[in-house]
Amino acid sequence: MGIGLCASSHLDATLAKLDDFGKSDAFKKASGIFSLLKDKNDLDVEKMKSTLILCYGYVALHAPEDQILSRIDSDILRSISKHFNTKDLTMKLSLIQSVGLIAKAISTVVRNQGYMFVRKQELMGVMMDFIKAEPTDAMRTPVRHLVMTTCANLINLEPALTENENFEMLRTCLNGVYGLPPVNTPDKDRGKDEEALELQQREALYKDTFNALQELLRNILARDLSPDGLQTVFKHIEEWLSSGQDHERERAMNTTAHILEFYFNNLHVKNMVTFHNLGSLLGRLAPRCTDPNPLVRRAAIDCIYTLLYIQLRYEGFSLDYKDDSVERLITLRESMDNPDHSVLYKTCSELAKIISKRLPQQQLNTLIFMLFEGLVDSQSNCSRASSVLLNTLLKNRGAGLQDLVSEMLEVLHIRLQMISEEQVKVSVAQSILILATQHLQTVINTLISYPLPFDSWSCEMWIALGADSKLASQIMEMLMEKLNVMVPYVDKKESMMRAGLTKVATSHPLAMTCALKEMMLNGQSQEAVVSLFPQLFSSLLVRLGSSVGVTLPKDINSFGTNRKIPTKLATGFDVCGVAVEALRILLARAQLDDVVKPLDQEGAWDKMKDPQQHITGVTLLARAMARQAGPRLPAIVECLCPCLNNIYECQRVTITAFFSEVSQAQGPTVVGL
Repeated sequence: MGIGLCASSHLDATLAKLDDFGKSDAFKKASGIFSLLKDKNDLDVEKMKSTLILCYGYVALHAPEDQILSRIDSDILRSISKHFNTKDLTMKLSLIQSVGLIAKAISTVVRNQGYMFVRKQELMGVMMDFIKAEPTDAMRTPVRHLVMTTCANLINLEPALTENENFEMLRTCLNGVYGLPPVNTPDKDRGKDEEALELQQREALYKDTFNALQELLRNILARDLSPDGLQTVFKHIEEWLSSGQDHERERAMNTTAHILEFYFNNLHVKNMVTFHNLGSLLGRLAPRCTDPNPLVRRAAIDCIYTLLYIQLRYEGFSLDYKDDSVERLITLRESMDNPDHSVLYKTCSELAKIISKRLPQQQLNTLIFMLFEGLVDSQSNCSRASSVLLNTLLKNRGAGLQDLVSEMLEVLHIRLQMISEEQVKVSVAQSILILATQHLQTVINTLISYPLPFDSWSCEMWIALGADSKLASQIMEMLMEKLNVMVPYVDKKESMMRAGLTKVATSHPLAMTCALKEMMLNGQSQEAVVSLFPQLFSSLLVRLGSSVGVTLPKDINSFGTNRKIPTKLATGFDVCGVAVEALRILLARAQLDDVVKPLDQEGAWDKMKDPQQHITGVTLLARAMARQAGPRLPAIVECLCPCLNNIYECQRVTITAFFSEVSQAQGPTVVGL
């Protein structure tokens, strides 16, 4: 510092003396017999070099403002840059500090001059190399702290870093800090010559390092205090928010809380700007409100509190405005200390209601899709929280998402394949149910277009729709209405070499039969099944009649748009088999086990599928119904009678066989024939 103060009034003379000293014999290594003292000599030389380097930094800082810019490159950086590749720690620390002092000096001089510091990128690269050279398993030196302090000064200078340079700097600094072990982790792998740091020393070093990181992020953000600038920083932090390590998530969340507070306190809204990334930020942060780490939970609430007030500032509210709904987050924050899961998820639901109230409609879409990603969070607590947040938002705001329903269902279908938490799967089923209550026709049209045979996740989605008896009744009625009027098959000439036509199933009725079958697998569909039993039985019996001897189409999934066609059909998937299975599930769901049992014993189901024995199988079905479910027959007959006029002979044959047997068993007048 003394040398620097000399430079304040004698810059040329000071630089000349430093240059002479750098060339003097003091820096020459011992030779000959004196090389026996090599180690000590080298050590002294490195110390002198370190001191000289630091002197140049203080010269830059204290030199006259009107003289220093012309000397930075030609004298100061020229003298210290030759040491950039050093491995010596003392020299490395001096270099970092000296570059930081140079950056600070330039920043002071050129506030309004538009000066371009052409070696800025080079120096930033050197600083990043210093961080990368540090061990990742421990922090033993102040290198990281000093590098980030220096970068915080350099970042303020022109020219601005390119997007790639900025990306690399943020990634290097965050990786070099967040990945460190907790401060109380013993340092077992230090070198023989390295002294172990006391816990108090490590704590101080960690504190300085994280403070330097926050200063760096503040300076980056200050250069672009906009939603885009915030996203530039946050995109490097967000991956750490879902780390499997508690301390890494805690560090990332604390940093996020800090930069959001800085953003809010320094925000000056002059023009109407949309806070376009509010939804994505909330989508990343809200699930952390149930993080296993209570410190992360509380910080997450703090972040959301600040975010919502930033949004209010963009909406035109003053800096001191207090919103009642947002202020409720302070109360919710206190409940974050309670580790009880039920309390946390209730709090999560309350949080979603607050977000729902304050979130602009155009941001809702992004938030919803970010929460879809959260369903597979590495922390099961947070994946469950995502599902709670999602369903609360869908209940409150889902009615306005008509145009996104198909896309949301597609994403849920993909997510189901990755979710291992049973509780989250149940919540996803609830999401599908909520969407169906708001956009029933769109949900049915979307799910019915999924490739056949339905994969297990498509089946889960249809099963979910059977959970609400009122909704299930509506869906079943809609499916039956279409099933009863759609063409069940077409006659095609399969080969020029063979005479005759082949019956080929049409895809839509086949998909609807599959859908009915899956819905009835849900035990909660029983009420709907019982209330619609005559109609369901009649529709499926008629469908059975038009499925015997019918083959699957080669282009089975051609009716859907942009669908992924399975490479091969599931074994056992056939047109008639689907109808028979649906009929069997119907009887079981209606608790007609006494009907199902004899049919199982007599092999009636296989007979129904066989064109040669179909009539026999239907006769066995009618006989079992007459014996064990007689009171249900009049309503079934009433539903089937109009079908005797159907244009398809196969349907009429099946109905006639059924009527013939029940009239013999119970008498035509009893069943209404």
